[in-house]
Amino acid sequence: MRPDGAAVKLKTICKVAAQEIRAEKVSTFLLALIVCATIASAILTVGQNAAQKARVDELLASASGRTFTLQETGEENRINASVCQAIHRLETVETAVCLGDITDVYPTSLQHIVNVPVQVIDQIEHVTTQPVKKADNYLYATPNALDKLSFKTSSGEVTDPHTNLTYQVAGQIVPTPGLESLNGSLLQVAANPTQTRFFKMIVTAKTLDSLENTRRAALSLLGNPNANQVKVVSHTGISQNLKIIQADVLNYQKTMLAQILAIGIFLVTLVVFGDVISRRKTIGRRRALGISRADLITLVAVRTMLIATITGVAATLLSTVITYYYFAPPPASFLLSTNLLVIAAAGLGSFPGAIWAAWSDPVSVLRTP
Repeated sequence: MRPDGAAVKLKTICKVAAQEIRAEKVSTFLLALIVCATIASAILTVGQNAAQKARVDELLASASGRTFTLQETGEENRINASVCQAIHRLETVETAVCLGDITDVYPTSLQHIVNVPVQVIDQIEHVTTQPVKKADNYLYATPNALDKLSFKTSSGEVTDPHTNLTYQVAGQIVPTPGLESLNGSLLQVAANPTQTRFFKMIVTAKTLDSLENTRRAALSLLGNPNANQVKVVSHTGISQNLKIIQADVLNYQKTMLAQILAIGIFLVTLVVFGDVISRRKTIGRRRALGISRADLITLVAVRTMLIATITGVAATLLSTVITYYYFAPPPASFLLSTNLLVIAAAGLGSFPGAIWAAWSDPVSVLRTP
């Protein structure tokens, strides 16, 4: 048959299927109810696990999940500006910043009323991507530090109570992702980084997969110190455990979704069987008038899948609204794939009844009282 003839035949089958959907209200309602229950069950159970997995993936992929801290506990001066630069140049490193002594200052106009910590760093370029002023007497305010200072503008003067030296706050800078721990402090660039005593380093890897290799490379540049010399605070172990848990949850999701679809297929099969049995005379007349077995099977399957498509869209929208307000909406990819699976499952469930109807003897069916 020519392609245009096949298209006309399919269009006719779809038209007849739509007429049967309107005419057979009971079976249509039952099929719609099954599809609605199947999709709602999948979204409200498996979908919530998918939403939680998406949130965990986002957290792990964020800079905070790719960051580790090196804390020097000995006196070897392993953490220094040159090592920090070397670590920063590693291909897998997004940023690395050395941290030195912490002191505190107060706004010169509010003597000793408010104290704000000052954190010494090796380079301001490692902390922010903003263009900044550079001078020895400049301090850089993170958002929370600026709130504590209560300056009318984003700049002002502060005093160090230990040395009575005054510094100008050059304005506000926002630390790059992964350096959120610096928010709340004023940042001071070391006047001579190579001579400054640094004791801590914050390193952010470019990807979660490269986190462990980055940690090993950083420790190698530090001379592979033991735990008594350099303490490592890393999310690597947590990330690995979460990956294992997520793999288990994913298997659980697949099993639960398969069970939901299996129940849906079984119920659709029962409804379609009952429908074709109740309409066996109508089907027999169609067979007697010349409809082929293949077209009859297609008609039953198309009708079922049309109901599943229309109901599926409505059930998905309703379930998504519910999860949006009460839980967390699943990813769009999960919603789309669930709809396609349920529609395919509905079509599959219609085949046993459709095949039974197609292979029934039309003469015998028409003679049945």
